[in-house]
Amino acid sequence: MPVTIIPIALLSGLFYRATGYGGEGRKRFPNFPPWFFGRQVRLMGCSGLRLIAILIVGVKAPWYIHALAFGLCVGAICTYWDFLFGYDNHWFHGFMCGVASLPYVFFTHNWLGFIGVCITTTILMGLISALSGKAWIEENGRGAGLILPLPFLI
Repeated sequence: MPVTIIPIALLSGLFYRATGYGGEGRKRFPNFPPWFFGRQVRLMGCSGLRLIAILIVGVKAPWYIHALAFGLCVGAICTYWDFLFGYDNHWFHGFMCGVASLPYVFFTHNWLGFIGVCITTTILMGLISALSGKAWIEENGRGAGLILPLPFLI
Protein backbone atom coordinates (compact mmCIF):
# COMPACT_ATOMS: atom_id res chain seq x y z
CA MET A 1 0.00 0.00 0.00
CA PRO A 2 1.43 3.38 -0.87
CA VAL A 3 2.30 5.06 2.40
CA THR A 4 0.97 8.35 1.07
CA ILE A 5 -2.63 7.18 1.38
CA ILE A 6 -2.36 6.46 5.12
CA PRO A 7 -2.72 10.14 6.12
CA ILE A 8 -5.61 10.40 3.66
CA ALA A 9 -7.27 7.39 5.33
CA LEU A 10 -6.83 9.01 8.75
CA LEU A 11 -8.32 12.27 7.50
CA SER A 12 -11.21 10.36 5.94
CA GLY A 13 -11.81 8.75 9.34
CA LEU A 14 -11.89 12.21 10.93
CA PHE A 15 -14.39 13.48 8.33
CA TYR A 16 -16.56 10.39 8.75
CA ARG A 17 -16.54 10.81 12.52
CA ALA A 18 -17.21 14.56 12.42
CA THR A 19 -20.63 13.94 10.89
CA GLY A 20 -21.32 11.36 13.60
CA TYR A 21 -20.89 14.05 16.24
CA GLY A 22 -23.58 16.26 14.70
CA GLY A 23 -24.96 18.85 17.13
CA GLU A 24 -22.93 17.39 19.98
CA GLY A 25 -19.75 18.17 18.03
CA ARG A 26 -20.70 21.83 17.76
CA LYS A 27 -20.96 21.95 21.58
CA ARG A 28 -17.85 19.84 22.32
CA PHE A 29 -15.64 21.59 19.79
CA PRO A 30 -16.79 25.23 19.64
CA ASN A 31 -13.58 26.32 17.85
CA PHE A 32 -14.46 24.24 14.79
CA PRO A 33 -16.79 25.81 12.25
CA PRO A 34 -20.38 24.52 12.62
CA TRP A 35 -20.44 23.17 9.03
CA PHE A 36 -17.64 20.74 9.93
CA PHE A 37 -20.19 18.56 11.76
CA GLY A 38 -22.70 18.59 8.91
CA ARG A 39 -23.55 15.66 6.69
CA GLN A 40 -21.75 17.14 3.68
CA VAL A 41 -18.37 16.65 5.38
CA ARG A 42 -18.83 12.89 5.31
CA LEU A 43 -20.42 12.77 1.87
CA MET A 44 -18.19 15.19 0.00
CA GLY A 45 -15.10 15.08 2.21
CA CYS A 46 -14.70 11.31 2.35
CA SER A 47 -15.65 10.89 -1.31
CA GLY A 48 -13.21 13.63 -2.31
CA LEU A 49 -10.42 12.08 -0.26
CA ARG A 50 -11.19 8.73 -1.86
CA LEU A 51 -10.83 10.29 -5.29
CA ILE A 52 -7.50 11.87 -4.29
CA ALA A 53 -6.29 8.49 -2.99
CA ILE A 54 -7.36 6.80 -6.24
CA LEU A 55 -5.33 9.33 -8.20
CA ILE A 56 -2.33 8.88 -5.88
CA VAL A 57 -2.52 5.10 -6.19
CA GLY A 58 -2.30 5.59 -9.94
CA VAL A 59 -5.65 4.48 -11.34
CA LYS A 60 -5.83 5.87 -14.86
CA ALA A 61 -9.26 6.73 -16.23
CA PRO A 62 -10.97 9.61 -18.02
CA TRP A 63 -12.38 12.43 -15.90
CA TYR A 64 -15.98 11.29 -16.39
CA ILE A 65 -15.17 7.88 -14.89
CA HIS A 66 -13.67 9.59 -11.85
CA ALA A 67 -16.79 11.78 -11.65
CA LEU A 68 -19.09 8.76 -11.91
CA ALA A 69 -17.16 6.85 -9.23
CA PHE A 70 -17.23 9.95 -7.00
CA GLY A 71 -21.03 10.18 -7.38
CA LEU A 72 -21.46 6.48 -6.65
CA CYS A 73 -19.30 6.85 -3.54
CA VAL A 74 -21.42 9.77 -2.30
CA GLY A 75 -24.53 7.65 -2.86
CA ALA A 76 -23.05 4.65 -1.06
CA ILE A 77 -21.90 6.68 1.92
CA CYS A 78 -25.25 8.39 2.43
CA THR A 79 -27.10 5.29 3.65
CA TYR A 80 -26.63 2.37 6.01
CA TRP A 81 -29.34 0.49 4.11
CA ASP A 82 -31.72 0.36 7.08
CA PHE A 83 -34.66 0.83 4.69
CA LEU A 84 -33.69 -2.50 3.10
CA PHE A 85 -32.65 -4.54 6.14
CA GLY A 86 -34.56 -2.87 8.99
CA TYR A 87 -31.31 -1.96 10.79
CA ASP A 88 -28.03 -0.18 10.01
CA ASN A 89 -26.19 -2.82 8.02
CA HIS A 90 -22.53 -1.73 8.09
CA TRP A 91 -21.46 -4.86 6.19
CA PHE A 92 -23.64 -3.99 3.21
CA HIS A 93 -22.72 -0.31 3.59
CA GLY A 94 -19.06 -1.30 3.20
CA PHE A 95 -19.84 -3.55 0.26
CA MET A 96 -21.67 -0.80 -1.58
CA CYS A 97 -18.84 1.66 -0.88
CA GLY A 98 -16.57 -0.88 -2.56
CA VAL A 99 -18.99 -1.27 -5.47
CA ALA A 100 -18.58 2.48 -6.07
CA SER A 101 -15.25 1.51 -7.68
CA LEU A 102 -17.00 -0.37 -10.48
CA PRO A 103 -16.53 2.30 -13.17
CA TYR A 104 -12.75 1.85 -12.97
CA VAL A 105 -12.99 -1.77 -14.06
CA PHE A 106 -13.99 -0.69 -17.55
CA PHE A 107 -10.63 1.03 -17.99
CA THR A 108 -8.29 -1.05 -15.85
CA HIS A 109 -9.94 -4.42 -16.62
CA ASN A 110 -8.84 -5.37 -13.11
CA TRP A 111 -11.82 -7.41 -11.93
CA LEU A 112 -9.79 -9.13 -9.21
CA GLY A 113 -8.74 -5.77 -7.82
CA PHE A 114 -12.35 -4.57 -7.85
CA ILE A 115 -13.48 -7.72 -6.04
CA GLY A 116 -10.63 -7.21 -3.58
CA VAL A 117 -11.81 -3.65 -2.87
CA CYS A 118 -15.41 -4.83 -2.37
CA ILE A 119 -14.44 -7.67 -0.03
CA THR A 120 -11.91 -5.65 1.95
CA THR A 121 -14.19 -2.64 2.37
CA THR A 122 -17.02 -4.94 3.45
CA ILE A 123 -14.85 -6.64 6.05
CA LEU A 124 -13.24 -3.44 7.35
CA MET A 125 -16.52 -1.58 7.78
CA GLY A 126 -18.57 -4.50 9.00
CA LEU A 127 -16.05 -6.02 11.36
CA ILE A 128 -15.05 -2.81 13.10
CA SER A 129 -18.71 -1.98 13.66
CA ALA A 130 -19.49 -5.48 14.93
CA LEU A 131 -16.53 -5.64 17.32
CA SER A 132 -16.10 -2.13 18.64
CA GLY A 133 -19.24 -0.88 20.32
CA LYS A 134 -17.73 2.61 20.46
CA ALA A 135 -18.96 5.15 17.91
CA TRP A 136 -15.66 7.03 17.69
CA ILE A 137 -13.74 3.84 16.82
CA GLU A 138 -16.39 2.58 14.41
CA GLU A 139 -16.76 5.83 12.50
CA ASN A 140 -13.04 6.53 12.27
CA GLY A 141 -12.54 2.93 11.10
CA ARG A 142 -15.29 3.09 8.49
CA GLY A 143 -13.92 6.37 7.16
CA ALA A 144 -10.41 4.91 6.87
CA GLY A 145 -11.91 1.74 5.39
CA LEU A 146 -13.04 3.77 2.38
CA ILE A 147 -9.41 4.50 1.51
CA LEU A 148 -7.19 1.63 2.64
CA PRO A 149 -8.36 -1.02 0.08
CA LEU A 150 -7.82 1.24 -2.95
CA PRO A 151 -4.35 -0.08 -3.90
CA PHE A 152 -6.13 -3.26 -5.06
CA LEU A 153 -7.42 -1.23 -8.03
CA ILE A 154 -4.01 -0.94 -9.71
